[in-house]
Amino acid sequence: MLQNYRTSDNFNEIIKIFKRSVSEDDCFVWQHIAGNRSIFPIKSFILNEKFMTFQAELEQDFTQALSEGETVFAKVFYRDTVFKCKVISSIHNTVTFSLPREVKTIEMRDNYRFKFKPSEGKHATLTFNVDLVMKAKRATTFQVIDICENGISIVVSEKDLSNFVDNGEVTINRLQDMDLSSPYPLEFIYHQKFRFKSKGRIQTAYRIGFKISEPVSKIHLEYFTL
Repeated sequence: MLQNYRTSDNFNEIIKIFKRSVSEDDCFVWQHIAGNRSIFPIKSFILNEKFMTFQAELEQDFTQALSEGETVFAKVFYRDTVFKCKVISSIHNTVTFSLPREVKTIEMRDNYRFKFKPSEGKHATLTFNVDLVMKAKRATTFQVIDICENGISIVVSEKDLSNFVDNGEVTINRLQDMDLSSPYPLEFIYHQKFRFKSKGRIQTAYRIGFKISEPVSKIHLEYFTL
């Protein structure tokens, strides 16, 4: 089946893609050399977030083919993600590359995504852990940016951001004024900082994207998007 790809320049999503490419199957680097496409399979790689690089051990000696500063193409396992990167250094078959600024990755959203303006006042109530030791939970209502059967993105403050990053128990319990008899579990995917103007002042907030673990029912979607 032909896959649809989308472009992402979200740093947190790019890092997550690398971390989830735990299998080296179908990971490789390629470059066009003298009119021919040379492919170098990746045996393993190590991500370095601090220096924004990744070090790859290749199945062949790469040093004769490329020099430092040269641009190559690469593909990693998770969602068949492809990107361009630069060679920073190489010793035998171990090469250090710069992390890409953007990637092309498979679009997992097959369903129509409904987008809302702030003036439409669309909101959802999420329940999440606030104390991992005592297992205390809190339910809070957030503005919804968009939603589809398999995903939702909301607006949160910097204070609330920490409640969702690396929090394994987040659910949607309410859409607008409709209580859900069976809450939808959420998986945190990314967050992105943005600024906006409100009452003459520049404000800062975060957009958070979640994957919904099971499709939202059409009845719930239709009611919410009316």
